[in-house]
Amino acid sequence: MENILDIVYNYSRQNKLLDKFAIRYILLELLDEEKLDYITIEIDDKDKILYLNNKLATFKSNTIKVFLSRINEYIASDNYKTNYKNEYILNRFQKCLRKNLIILQTLMHENEHVLQFHKEKENTIEDNLTNLELEFIDETENIMENKNIGLFKRLNEFKKNKNLYNNNYQISFLERMADINSYQNVLSLIEPIKNEAREVYDLENDLLLESIMKNYKNIMDAPSIRFFINIGKLDELNKLDLVNLSEEERLRLGLKIDGKDYISNNAYLLSKKKRF
Repeated sequence: MENILDIVYNYSRQNKLLDKFAIRYILLELLDEEKLDYITIEIDDKDKILYLNNKLATFKSNTIKVFLSRINEYIASDNYKTNYKNEYILNRFQKCLRKNLIILQTLMHENEHVLQFHKEKENTIEDNLTNLELEFIDETENIMENKNIGLFKRLNEFKKNKNLYNNNYQISFLERMADINSYQNVLSLIEPIKNEAREVYDLENDLLLESIMKNYKNIMDAPSIRFFINIGKLDELNKLDLVNLSEEERLRLGLKIDGKDYISNNAYLLSKKKRF
């Protein structure tokens, strides 16, 4: 990871955004660390791309695809900016570092998806919850292979599952953990330079907490619980031991939490926001 920090730091010092060469190197480093060199990397830097969605990068069919022109447009448009106070007090180096960390977090997010699908599981609660979602995805993909039911019924079941998943995508456990883990990895990476980029470090920490609190409606309506209920995995969810977890881990995983933490975390984030 030290090599990745060197690249991000040096590009930022030169007021340069990470280019396709830096992006490819970073992805190769991330994949090599987990011995996943069979994953393909594609970087699309064409000026004109047919955008099917707003994603900056994707992982599908063992391929990480990065839409570099879309990333550059996203950053140039200032759409990445938050309403946190630190966003507006950065110096020249910090502003460029912040932009490059957006790119880095995007790459790390997709790398997390690679790990979710390919890394050997260790029977942790996170792994077990990950497997529940992967099981639903596999079940959906296998519907069309079931020759015991007619084609029309297979098509209807497949479409039903696809729609169900798409309708709950915003609270997907895989997406939640890819966001949280990638923010945590970014923070770990820039730890050695946090004194030089304190405002950026603090901002990234606020964004991590925001991603942890994301999609909580209240302390009882936890996003991961809601997600697995919605995709029909309540029975399997009830078989997992979700009781003996620390409050911090429950919050991170999107499970039911204590009201005190919910209130204090939201109050903290509100205090960090700019008054418009």
